[in-house]
Amino acid sequence: MALVDHLSVSASDLMVKAKVPAPIPAGAPAILSPPDGATINSRQITVSGTCPVITPAVIIAIYDNAALAGSGSCSATGEFSVPISLSYGVHSLVATVVTITDDFGESSAPITVTITEPTQANPSSGTSGNPLFPNVNGFNIPLRIITKDIFALIDPEGKVTWKGSFDGGQAPYDIEINWGDGTTDTKTVDDNSEQTFTHTYATIQLYDIVIKATDDRDDTATMHIAGVTQFIRSGTAGLDAGTGQVHPVVVFVQKHVWQIYIGTLSALIFLWYLEHGRHLSLISQTVGKKRLRPHKH
Repeated sequence: MALVDHLSVSASDLMVKAKVPAPIPAGAPAILSPPDGATINSRQITVSGTCPVITPAVIIAIYDNAALAGSGSCSATGEFSVPISLSYGVHSLVATVVTITDDFGESSAPITVTITEPTQANPSSGTSGNPLFPNVNGFNIPLRIITKDIFALIDPEGKVTWKGSFDGGQAPYDIEINWGDGTTDTKTVDDNSEQTFTHTYATIQLYDIVIKATDDRDDTATMHIAGVTQFIRSGTAGLDAGTGQVHPVVVFVQKHVWQIYIGTLSALIFLWYLEHGRHLSLISQTVGKKRLRPHKH
């Protein structure tokens, strides 16, 4: 019975104990490309550089003027590469270490890049303007993808959810999400309210999720988000973030934790009864005989 009492703990308690903070590596990432002070004539660029190697691997989040622009994992060789979309103008970019348990490490030195804006002459006024964006109070409003999630979590059954909104440009927006496993979902969004997108993976591993938005004037914006498995996030079995498919036994245990708990408890009770039940039965029979024995006068 002492063993049974020892196992009388909820599955939620077990899950809490498994979710220990991932270690934060020493050292900061460094942006090597694009170079500081670069002028680029494309809104779609790739930010790449070096990052600290640790197990489990960390996520590198790219921030554009303090707003999340995208994320990707740090490779086993200490490198990262994250494609992002920028609006026209001057941007300050920073790469930050983020662990798979949402803890922040060091950040790179900021770099400044300038995205040049294409212009088109206006014959009637003799001025130039941007044909891609509407002009609001003299300011061009670019199409943007906005999200609070640095990465997307994949649960034990392979389900992942990503939430984000879209603004700027000109609605409606055609949204395309490439989940990284060969599957693509599309949706038309009419406003800038937060949208929820879900997907289920057949194989549980790390993925590069790509969100692409196209507005009514064919302007586009893309964002790359790292898809992180919940097993790695909880530190189960000390798995490396660079590991591929999670072992089927680990998947089965985490997926059926309640059934395993109840089955184990039932088996222990049954074993206890086999060991002690015969003695209880003999005691019961003895007490019964004493009650049936007639009294002598």
